[in-house]
Amino acid sequence: MLVCLPHPAGKVMRQIGLTVRDDWRPTRAQARLLEIVRETAQQLA
Repeated sequence: MLVCLPHPAGKVMRQIGLTVRDDWRPTRAQARLLEIVRETAQQLA
């Protein structure tokens, strides 16, 4: 489960990105994790 944790400085907004190699091909588990991260980020936006 992914959740948003409170930050000690209050509401902090910043962009966070993912960086991968051009030739990287994720395993099924890695691809699913990326999908979950992206879905969760959209819901929190």
